[in-house]
Amino acid sequence: MMRVRTQGRDGWPGRAATSFGTMTGADGRGTFPPYPRPGVAGSGGGPDDGAMTEQLECVTDADAGPVRFPVGDDLGRSRGTDFYLTEEQLTDRERNLRDRVRRFCDTEVVPVAGEYWERAEFPAPLLRGYAGLGVAGAAIQGYGCAGISPVGEGFIVAEPARGDGSLATLNAVHSGLAMSTIALLGSAEQRQRWLPVMAGAASSARSR
Repeated sequence: MMRVRTQGRDGWPGRAATSFGTMTGADGRGTFPPYPRPGVAGSGGGPDDGAMTEQLECVTDADAGPVRFPVGDDLGRSRGTDFYLTEEQLTDRERNLRDRVRRFCDTEVVPVAGEYWERAEFPAPLLRGYAGLGVAGAAIQGYGCAGISPVGEGFIVAEPARGDGSLATLNAVHSGLAMSTIALLGSAEQRQRWLPVMAGAASSARSR
């Protein structure tokens, strides 16, 4: 992580920013190209444009070590970020279910997903693990389903979508298209016959 402090010749106040990149030179200092600031002479933002160059000092935190960039084999793993403060939208139970799916995707799905894509194969061995998560038809009330809110289900299904498109499609069809249709439009007999079995995703796991 590098902290960037700026100070222009016009005395424009410095500011702090975060930059992901590398700097040349052993002292970790460099000059960045000028950029426009409307109404500031020589900044590229007004009629008095000139050759003003703004000096930016990059200070690398000593304890942070070198800047590390993704190498490509871990891009599907969760970073645990919450930029939009969505955690407060979930109940504790929903958060626990989401975290369970997240761990499964991080440890079981992401490490092997690329191999299946390269071989053009469906990741059938992952179905047993998916069945054990207990999140199929998560927003359906009763019939062995989790019975959480649609918002909670949305955050849960985002996890396999991050980990592997094939598994996410399976979940969308099995849990969303099939189970939700039966729950919404099926007769009482059809719901009782199919939803408990599909809630455990047992039929999908056995078929593979």
